[in-house]
Amino acid sequence: MAKTQLNVRVDEGTARAARERALERGMSVN
Repeated sequence: MAKTQLNVRVDEGTARAARERALERGMSVN
């Protein structure tokens, strides 16, 4: 279970980083 929680936590961090990067890219384009 610990490994699963760690994987989920990493996935959330990756999604958050991708979301922030997408926002920065969108702002730069606009």
